[in-house]
This record gives sequence, C-alpha cells and structure tokens, in this order.
Amino acid sequence: MKSVIFYTLLLPLLYTLLWYQGEHFIPTYMAPAMHLLSMVFAPIICCIGWLWIQRRPVRSPETPYICFMLPLGFMLVVSLVYIHTTDYDGINTIFGLLFTLAANAVCSAALVALTGLLKMLWCIVSDPKQWK
Repeated sequence: MKSVIFYTLLLPLLYTLLWYQGEHFIPTYMAPAMHLLSMVFAPIICCIGWLWIQRRPVRSPETPYICFMLPLGFMLVVSLVYIHTTDYDGINTIFGLLFTLAANAVCSAALVALTGLLKMLWCIVSDPKQWK
C-alpha cells in the first residue's frame, strides 16, 4: 500500500519538474522531443520504477494500478487541465488527447510485456532444469 501512495505522489512531482525544465532550460529545438517524452513519461516512470528498480513481479496485485491505471489517469487529468488552461482547438484537441492516452496505454503494455518476457527468459536461462 505504501508503494501505491508513493507512486501516486511521486508522479505529479516528477512531471512538474520535467515541465519546469522544458519551459525554462531546454532549447526550443528540443521542444518536439520534450513533448514526446512528456506523453510517455508517466508509464516509463511507473513501469520502470515498479518492475525494474523495485523488482516487483508482473503478477503482483499493485501492478495494474501502478503500471496502467495511474499513468492513464494522470495523463487524462494533465490533458484536461491543459485543455482548460490553453486555447481549445475543437476536434484537434480531442484527437491529441486520445493520441496521448493511446500512446500511454501502448507504452505501459509494451513495458509490462517486455518485463514479463525478460523475466521469463531469465528464469529459463538461470534454471534450465525447471523447464525440461
């Protein structure tokens, strides 16, 4: 439970720091790269932090929340705040929102699947007698 609270509080803090760096210290020619990074920043931080740094199993009960629901919910809130604080461009804004959420979902699914595959391969390589 502490990990769920930790990631729920850590993600907005790190995203705010990324946004601040992008607004004040990153040159303008890096803006497209920063925009792409900001779209998939939440799943990268959550999935890599949870599955790789903390070495949690893919089948743990907290994994769906930390790797899927938290990044998608966070980016939905960020996108809705962005819509209300900037100029609303109609259907283009909605397509951008859907694209951002789809990119988050694909990134989360890919990172979880890759982690599961690599952990399975590691188990096969480290203990081949188990798989005969």
